[in-house]
Formats: sequence, structure tokens, C-alpha cells
Amino acid sequence: MLQLNKRLQDGLALVNSIDVGKINGLVGRVCTALTSGHSQVFTKEEEEKLSVSLGLTLQQTSHLTHAVLQVMQQAAQGMVRPASLGEQLKKGGMTEDRVEAFVQNWSTHARAIVDRLRQYSLADRQLKEVGWALNLETSSSCQARQTCPVAHLQLGLEK
Repeated sequence: MLQLNKRLQDGLALVNSIDVGKINGLVGRVCTALTSGHSQVFTKEEEEKLSVSLGLTLQQTSHLTHAVLQVMQQAAQGMVRPASLGEQLKKGGMTEDRVEAFVQNWSTHARAIVDRLRQYSLADRQLKEVGWALNLETSSSCQARQTCPVAHLQLGLEK
């Protein structure tokens, strides 16, 4: 399920204002960047050229790129089917032809994007090993019938 916050909805509004052919190319480029593991979709020079081509400011272009990237990442994290992605984008206010560009690119690149994102951990530390011990005290000099379990859990983490 896509989380459509205010910032993402503003980005989707920008998507609606751009020519469909250019959106298709942008979404394809974002998908390619996600499958190859690049943290940046465009270099500064490419972003400036794209900004001129789209008739947007650099800030709007960056916002647009981030919105497309966020939609694709959320779709990958939720393992969203193409038809469901299309429905959710329509509910978010995107026009039919732009939704089709997203769905087509998602259908083509979904498996590679999901496989690539599975390789990365969301946490900075990984669980390496688990050790445990259970001590059960059944009586003591103070009480004849007493049960007092004490569990020790040891988690080995690595970065």
C-alpha cells in the first residue's frame, strides 16, 4: 500500500503536469537506477538538463525525481502488483496515461528492483548469533516451594 503524504502528492501533481513521453523516460531511468543500486538517479549536470527539458526549476525537478523514486521503493517494499499500483496512483490523483507509464515500468523492472532491495538491510546492525540460558530455582532456605525462573538472553550483533 502506498503511503501518500502531502509531499508525495505534490510530486504526483508535478507528474501530471509533464508530457507522458518524458514521464515514461524518467520512470524508466529511476527503475534502472534502483536495479543497479545507484544512490543518485541523475548527476547534477543531467538534472540541470532535465530541468530545462521539463520546464521546471531545479528544486521541482529534484522533487519530481524523489516522488517517482519513492513510489517505486514503496511498491517494492510492499510487493505491490502492477494493477494495484495503478489503482493506488489513480486514487492519488494521477491521470490514466501517466499511471500506465508507471505500471508498464513497474511490470518490467519489479523483480530486479525487489531483488536489489532485499540485499540491503534497513538496520545498521545485523543479528549474528543468539545465546540463552534458563536458571530455575525451585526452593531456597527461606521458602520450601518457590519457583523463580531467570532467563539470560545474549544477542550477538555485527555492523
